Amino acid sequence: MEQPLGLGSSKKITFPERPMATPRPAYDFFENRGQFVETATLATVCDVSIFWLAEAIWQIDKTAENNAFKAGPFRDRSIAITRVISLLLQFDRPFLRKIIRQQIHHALDPVEKRTFRVPSQFKSPRSLGRDEQERPVIYSLVHCDSSGITPTKSQYLSLIEAMAGYIKNHGADNDQWIKADKLAKKVDYASPHRDGNGSNDSRVRDWSAATRGKVLEQWTRKNGENIAHPRRYAVNESQVEQIRTWIKAMKSRFSQIPESKSYDPVQFSVTYIGWSRKEFRRKQEHEQHTGLQQPVKCLLEATAYVMFPEDNFFMHHVTLLNIFTPEDAPYEEHLCSLLSLSYIMWGGLNGVIGGDDGILSKLSKLKMNDPWLQALDAVLSQNIYVQNAENFKLDGKIDRCFLAHEKTKSEATRVNELRKSVETAKLDLDEIYKSAEEVILDWTSLKENELGLATENLNLCIKLDATQRVAGRWAAFKAMVERLRSEDTDMEVDHNT
Repeated sequence: MEQPLGLGSSKKITFPERPMATPRPAYDFFENRGQFVETATLATVCDVSIFWLAEAIWQIDKTAENNAFKAGPFRDRSIAITRVISLLLQFDRPFLRKIIRQQIHHALDPVEKRTFRVPSQFKSPRSLGRDEQERPVIYSLVHCDSSGITPTKSQYLSLIEAMAGYIKNHGADNDQWIKADKLAKKVDYASPHRDGNGSNDSRVRDWSAATRGKVLEQWTRKNGENIAHPRRYAVNESQVEQIRTWIKAMKSRFSQIPESKSYDPVQFSVTYIGWSRKEFRRKQEHEQHTGLQQPVKCLLEATAYVMFPEDNFFMHHVTLLNIFTPEDAPYEEHLCSLLSLSYIMWGGLNGVIGGDDGILSKLSKLKMNDPWLQALDAVLSQNIYVQNAENFKLDGKIDRCFLAHEKTKSEATRVNELRKSVETAKLDLDEIYKSAEEVILDWTSLKENELGLATENLNLCIKLDATQRVAGRWAAFKAMVERLRSEDTDMEVDHNT
């Protein structure tokens, strides 16, 4: 581009042409890996500015298909952006890039995991019921083997076909129906722990917990009519619809991967995001398929084991983030779900929006502050947040001072306790007064009844005594009359004589 130097000047200065703006940054790179434009956008702005990244996350939340997250925690933009920025600063930047690129499975790779820092992972507690074992966290489950190797495109397409047949309705007495039912039976009753042919990853897994003790369902009724084998992981239409949505999203992803890479491990991990305050127990629940609230996750894991038993593809636990305060928890779960695109609309395994109000209410009921201090100590010991470590240490000291202050009891605290005890004593006295008043009323009523009975008895006695006196006088009068009569008789005899 040429511009004149000034009025009347014949000389011109040359400027280079402005490069064309890229509307979808680095999309071609991620598209060939089976990833979405949202991943390309987040990966690009992550290296530019933490503020741009927060804005991009909020835009993904608001522009999701069918307004899927309208009931999520990011409803208020001003609050959401501020929260997201503060939470993003808690991630180790290289690990944050792994989450955005859906490569959390690299945390299981012995070589790759040295290139970034993650929160301290769970340890098997001495006792599952001890409150001191609590540590609120956001965790992920990634589909791969124990070394972080993911299935290939070819394997996933086979899994998708099998899962589609699992939920498809077939007419009775045909080859498709028999084939689908045989596979469904294997998937529903597969249990690596009981089969005994798994690696170290599978020996602790037991998926038979939901069906142990049950008689295997019959495929025919008493009248001989063929019926479909009941599906353990698709018991209602809602679960079937989740599986359909996931299959559709995964087919779209794999259509972008070149056929030449069909037998290479895919560059992303199928991910599930959740929260827990007892990591070890939650890990056990997932490994046993307890509750089956995640039908896609359980069905994928069981189908992969049945079809590729030697590869040991399971859902592996990776802790992503420590929860420091209950108020952060809803934002953290939904944030990690958006960063990793873990919802089923993108081929993830989360069928429900993360960050519901139930998290806040449950975490707010935790006893004391011990779980939160444990989360802080775990972070500082791992040296993850180098830039903010001093601030976190100061927060920890302040929290511990408050705890010590509560234990030693200040004068103000003592006065408040005395006031509360006085109020409690007043209430107790009121209750005692009411009880005494009721007792006095009952006693008065009883005594009045007793007095009435005594009066009646007295009246009866008086009447009885008067009657007895009259009877005595009547008897005496009769005796006197008899005596007088006898005297008169004697006098008459003497006179006659």
